[in-house]
Amino acid sequence: MIKHLRIKQFAGIEDLEIDMKEGLNVILGPNEAGKSTLVDALYALLFVDAKLNLKKVSSKQFMERALPYQKSDYAEGSLHFSFDGDDYILSKLWHHQKNELHMTKNGMKILDKSVIEDVLRRYLVYGEGTYAHVVFSKQDAFKRVFEAIKEDRESINNIEALLKKASMALDGLSIEAYRSRLSDILKDLTGNWDFERNRPVGNRMSDDPHKRNVGEILSHFYKIDSAKKDLEKACDLEENLANYKKEMILSEKSIDNILKNSDLDEGTESELIQGGMAKKELEMLENEYKALIEINRE
Repeated sequence: MIKHLRIKQFAGIEDLEIDMKEGLNVILGPNEAGKSTLVDALYALLFVDAKLNLKKVSSKQFMERALPYQKSDYAEGSLHFSFDGDDYILSKLWHHQKNELHMTKNGMKILDKSVIEDVLRRYLVYGEGTYAHVVFSKQDAFKRVFEAIKEDRESINNIEALLKKASMALDGLSIEAYRSRLSDILKDLTGNWDFERNRPVGNRMSDDPHKRNVGEILSHFYKIDSAKKDLEKACDLEENLANYKKEMILSEKSIDNILKNSDLDEGTESELIQGGMAKKELEMLENEYKALIEINRE
């Protein structure tokens, strides 16, 4: 089992460490985020000899891929894995003039290259060809992969055993069962979300009464949509509050003017009535203002 991958420097990746968990590990990220480079680094740690022969085309091609462009002249990484109850750390440094290969077993150094190769051979079970054609094959190379499998007797003989081993590693589930499980998880995540238009299917918003099969992505979208609508309501309430404040100020001024200009003992009936109405209007506005403040707070 692979426990930890460290990439000190490999192509466009620098100082990256990833912990692996038991079972299926999924790497997600946008285009050009470095997913393929990470997989290439893992493959190189397992299969690419640290000692490069620049007379070979394959070594030259590897250096072109692995060395950070115009930044450095080496690539380096390490892989922590467990096997038969023991912990191993495999480290490699690729350079056109120097190279390094290290392995530790339970903290003890292994210096003999043949011993290191034997550990990897027993750990991997199958040869490089099988992994290159099946495990590390890329989507855009499937046609060439299938042609290579036909010509590679080792791959043909080992694919069935490799798939059986994969089934055992997946808690006894077949690959089809795992695919079905992943499909169900995907449906739960993406239910009724239109990825092409980046919106709900049918453009059904949070206030649509006919919503159904709401996946997690859509559920979060609805929460955001509801929050936006609540924000719009809050903004309207703020505007209403401001208007009520203005009306209250005008009403208070009106009452003050009436009281100043009227002699309560000799005041006319119309002025008294006007003052009483102004007081009632002020009380009504104050009550509405308090209610709006409470609504806005919520």
